[in-house]
Parts: sequence; C-alpha cells; structure tokens
Amino acid sequence: MTHHIRDLVLTIMLLLSAMQAAAQSDFAIGELFDGRFRNNPNAVETVISGDILKDTGLTLFRSIQIKNATEADANIFSSLVKRDSAKALSREEKSVGNVLQGAFYELPPKGATRRYLIYINRKQKGKDKIMLGYLEGKVSPEEVKDMI
Repeated sequence: MTHHIRDLVLTIMLLLSAMQAAAQSDFAIGELFDGRFRNNPNAVETVISGDILKDTGLTLFRSIQIKNATEADANIFSSLVKRDSAKALSREEKSVGNVLQGAFYELPPKGATRRYLIYINRKQKGKDKIMLGYLEGKVSPEEVKDMI
C-alpha cells in the first residue's frame, strides 16, 4: 500500500512539473527551463506556484539567475529573449550598442492568464550576472513592475 501512495505522489509531482514547463513551451525561453542549469554551481533556478503566490495575483513565477555568466550564456539568453520579444504585446528595452541589457515584455495571454518576461544582463556593467524571469497571473504590467 505505501508503494502505491509513493508512486501516486511521484506521478502527481511529475505531472505538476510538466504542466509548469508547458507554460513556457510556446516561447523560446522555455528551452532554458529544461534543467540544463541545475548542476551549475553559479546558477539558481527558482519555481514558485500555488498558495505562496495567492496574495500577489500571480499563479507562477520562474526564474534563472547565473552569476559569473559567460559570454556564451549571455548570447543564448539574449537570443531566446529576442525571439520571444517578436511576440510581445508591449515592451520596454534597454540596449547598449546592440547588446540587450534589460527588458520587460508582456507576452500574449493564455486564456485569462497574463504572461510576462523580464530579462537583465549585467555583463556589460562588469557584474557577470544574468537573470531571466517568467511570470503568469491576473496582474497588470504596472503591478508586475511594482513587484520588481
């Protein structure tokens, strides 16, 4: 009996993980949430969903932060973010030359759920840090900006 409960719990956890991953699957940045950074000691991948977010209006928050990011890391992130920016409903961007340093995009909604992408690249400022955030919920762009 305990094996059945354990198997059921594992199955539910896998399904929830797959549903969260699917949330970004229609965007290029979804590739970054495939687990490739989990064993990187300079990377932190965060996933928050459920009751902990109920007071924020969000239903999902995912992020990847990399300190001591390489130029290759920056190029991969930037390339995927730029691909998704073509789908954005609204955008705010900061670039130096043709290097994207920061961006905030409202992405097309999924039903009534609004979706956002936040990107920060501090490589040009000598800080070697990259951050990518993906958020879902029933919040306005202004409310998301107030959160960050």
